[in-house]
Amino acid sequence: MAAFDIIPLDMANPWCPFGGEGVTKVELVDAGRPAKTLENGELGLRASLYRAGLDLGFMALRTWNKTPVYLAEYAAATGTLRLRARHQRMTVLGVNVSRPQGAWVLRGEAAAYVDNLHQVLRAGIAGTVQRTDWHLLAGVDWYPGGEWTITGQFIHNRVPDHEEGMMTPARASLATFGITKLLARNTLKLSTFAYADLTNESIFNRCYADYSLSDDLHLLLGWDLFAGDAGVYAIYDDNSELWFKAKFGF
Repeated sequence: MAAFDIIPLDMANPWCPFGGEGVTKVELVDAGRPAKTLENGELGLRASLYRAGLDLGFMALRTWNKTPVYLAEYAAATGTLRLRARHQRMTVLGVNVSRPQGAWVLRGEAAAYVDNLHQVLRAGIAGTVQRTDWHLLAGVDWYPGGEWTITGQFIHNRVPDHEEGMMTPARASLATFGITKLLARNTLKLSTFAYADLTNESIFNRCYADYSLSDDLHLLLGWDLFAGDAGVYAIYDDNSELWFKAKFGF
């Protein structure tokens, strides 16, 4: 069965992405979520090829857009933003390649999101269109020794048949960078991982320490940083926080 993202809509929730001037309440009038039936399930195929110094993978997935497209209507008299969620069938076709080179691993991925659903505004009226999006990724992992791991990725998304009024940009770029160090006989992991929205110049960075008391019990202390003036990370720029977590596995 397909699993769909759950977006918090209560404006008292700091992770609610909706709001704005004059909005006092967000109301979901149509969840638009497909029924949990076999007919609405997902089907995926994957093939892998492993050669000396080269790994290849191919995949095909018949699925849904997991994060819904929201059509919004604003009632100024009550300050209510009414949302109608839309899910639609889509197909993902992808290929990935990786090549180890000494202490380095070079990676690349390309995927086509066929019939992906997008919101569009035409004459001030919200609607939806389906397009084929391209998602490209180039990455590198470096293992210099001494229990260090350093990774970097560049991700570019493109909507070739873009039209004016689409809420999704025609092109968007994202970069990630991560550093991990293991200490104390691998019982302590120090890590930082950052997502940089290059299109909107915003960032999310998570730094944390993970101490393993046993194979089953971990204690984590971390800091989440959101910064920027636009884009998805800027929405949460008041949500930077220090956090603690105890994790038990069984």
